[in-house]
Amino acid sequence: MFRSIRWRLVASFVGLTLLTVAVVGVVGLSLVRQLTVQREVAFLQANASAIASQAEALLRRGYDLSRLQDLAHTAAFLSDTRVRILDSSRRVLVDTGPRTEVEELVWVDPVTQAWLQQAQATGQAPGTVILTLPTNRPWVKLWPEVERFLAENLPAGTEYIVVQRVVGAGGSRVEFRTGRVPSQAVQPTPEPDTATANAAAPPRSTQVIVQPIGDPAQPLGFVELSGGLDTSRQAVDTARRAFTLAGLGATLLALALGLLVSRSLAAPLDSLAATAGRMSAGDLSARAPVTTQDEIGQVATQFNRMAERLETSFAELAA
Repeated sequence: MFRSIRWRLVASFVGLTLLTVAVVGVVGLSLVRQLTVQREVAFLQANASAIASQAEALLRRGYDLSRLQDLAHTAAFLSDTRVRILDSSRRVLVDTGPRTEVEELVWVDPVTQAWLQQAQATGQAPGTVILTLPTNRPWVKLWPEVERFLAENLPAGTEYIVVQRVVGAGGSRVEFRTGRVPSQAVQPTPEPDTATANAAAPPRSTQVIVQPIGDPAQPLGFVELSGGLDTSRQAVDTARRAFTLAGLGATLLALALGLLVSRSLAAPLDSLAATAGRMSAGDLSARAPVTTQDEIGQVATQFNRMAERLETSFAELAA
């Protein structure tokens, strides 16, 4: 069966389609990866430059590690990367550590601290307070301590906002939730199930960007960003799935089209073969139907002319 013209034609359709999809897929995936890597590097470079400009002012005043840590942890939270600040000898001053899947950051600036002290002295509840949890400790373990801190330092009923970054299979997102300081003793909050989040967490990038702080010729130090989300792998995986589905659809379409075309081509040949069989059995009046004007139709026309001459010759011989 597979030696017939019909199936060879179908196989050629399917093979050509698969080859085309494969070539387009390889080129397309290469371009997608190249583009996403360029964007990933540009994102890291822009964040590193912004952090370096902030760190330069702090380093010129002296090595204020507390402010450098605040800068690094805030930048790490916002950019979802690992931030390291190095001195001019490339010794590590601040390292935020690898990124975790679920993070929160609590930050109360000096104005808020004074505000809280004044509120406690006057007994008046302040307004809304924005909170975040430090990235250098697992938030699920730190959150009960934060709840106790809120209950001890804020009047009951004070509203607060927690900024939380959650990393999942589709990337990272920042969530905000609002709460109020309870009037009763704080009960430990049940720890969320992070096993699912950890299992679905996307891979991290291997790109590392080092940005000098200050004059590149004589830098005050360096800012190093790494461990961001591997957006290139995510984009390539998505594009690969798209090309796979497109290739499957194109193959099925090529198979259907190949069967249709091969049937239209093979039907006149089958009819011509049947006519030749009738003539070999002795029916010299058999003629092949001519349904097309293409090469197959021309062959059928020539076959009928040959059959007419053959029938006439046999009639003359019989006479």
